[in-house]
Amino acid sequence: MENKEPMQVDMISAPKSEKEIEFESFIEKMKSGVVSFCYTKNDGSIRSAKGTLKPDLIPPMEPGKEKKTYDHTTNYFDLDADEGKGAWRTFITDKFIGFVNPQS
Repeated sequence: MENKEPMQVDMISAPKSEKEIEFESFIEKMKSGVVSFCYTKNDGSIRSAKGTLKPDLIPPMEPGKEKKTYDHTTNYFDLDADEGKGAWRTFITDKFIGFVNPQS
């Protein structure tokens, strides 16, 4: 008689790299406040940004405009964009360089 129970598989995940840990910290800090950081743009130049994901620091979206999300990208609200009014920006997650003037 065949055993019809689902096979149990133990998944072993690779330890996280320093960059992955730093990126997770970056996202958590953006969810709770403003973060200065930099990343490499698609044209190869380096962009410094001051961004947030904290809802009470982000103005409501205009009707009919949605924030688009894509695999392997990170959206953030750029507080310096659009003459200080702020705007949504996106960068390729793997191109995150790090914090600018990190604070503990």
